[in-house]
Formats: sequence, structure tokens, C-alpha cells
Amino acid sequence: MPGILFIDEDPVAASHPNRADICCFAGFVRLRQPFAPGREVLRWLDEQGWVKGPYSRPGYAQLLDVPVPVETWQQ
Repeated sequence: MPGILFIDEDPVAASHPNRADICCFAGFVRLRQPFAPGREVLRWLDEQGWVKGPYSRPGYAQLLDVPVPVETWQQ
């Protein structure tokens, strides 16, 4: 039939059940005062919708009630 295109793609491979490259920490921590999150964290929060949009939180600049990405052990 003209105008119809079929593309065969390989199936998505399932991730290994013992995958160790992703971790998640959940909980609350006490912030040291004075505290100001870096520009990278504030940009990430804005991109993810925590600054404006459906998930916005008034205390995002103080990291209150928002997720925070942790990329290294030092963070």
C-alpha cells in the first residue's frame, strides 16, 4: 500500500537483574547553614519541573521537599 512504511527493529534487551550502576538514597538530611545549592542543581530542578510547573515547590531554592541528584560520593 502506498504511504505505509514498516520498519523492523530489534527488541529492547532487558536489563540485568544484578545491575549495579544505579542507586537511590531516600530520606531526610540536616542542612548546614548557610546553604545555597549550586547552579547545576537549580538548573536540574528547573528542567525536571520542580521550579515551575506541576511539581513546583516554594522551597526549592533551599532544597525543601524536592529530589536532589547525587552524582558523586563527595556530594
